Amino acid sequence: MSGRGTGVAGVILAGGASARMGGIEKSLIMFGGRPLVSHAIALLRCQVAELALSAHAPDVRHVPFGLPLLADATKPDEGHQGPMAGIQAALDWAARPGGAAWCVTIPVDCPFLPKDLTARLREAADTAGAPGAYLTTPSGDEPLAAVWSVACAARAQQFLTAGGRSVRAIHREIGSAALAGEAAWCTNLNSPGDLAAAETAASARPRDRPPR
Repeated sequence: MSGRGTGVAGVILAGGASARMGGIEKSLIMFGGRPLVSHAIALLRCQVAELALSAHAPDVRHVPFGLPLLADATKPDEGHQGPMAGIQAALDWAARPGGAAWCVTIPVDCPFLPKDLTARLREAADTAGAPGAYLTTPSGDEPLAAVWSVACAARAQQFLTAGGRSVRAIHREIGSAALAGEAAWCTNLNSPGDLAAAETAASARPRDRPPR
């Protein structure tokens, strides 16, 4: 009989449409000399028991990174359902028999997230007695940087099936706690201008770069 683990699974969310980047595969965009997905792997791998990559439709170019590839569980006529579909895929993977009790997710385009994010999110959820927690900063919320109890998998599926697309809305629905963090943590690289600004910021503080 398989049981539920007590650790945390990690999933990098790389399923965005990347419209402001010209529709190119954002996870493979070079930042600081490496693809964004490499930064996300370096950041999260040391924080979790197992790690996977979620994409709307996994690309063969993701294979060399050596992670399980999670495709959105959508029907051909449903099109792109946004990050909520990635959250659902992440929870389904983590909730498999023998999997972890919690799942932490991060967006692939936030290279300045803290190296202890998982511990901070778990503490916020545990303190509030909540089934999840997400990051909030003075510059806004980052609902994709979050931890989820895998017990939320069925509820998230119901939300998605009913047409729910807002990750903020599912956090409200399940009663997630908010983790207050620094504004720089929520730096999203959504456009070439964002990428250039982040390159400048990273070069000004080399110690904050994820380890190679």
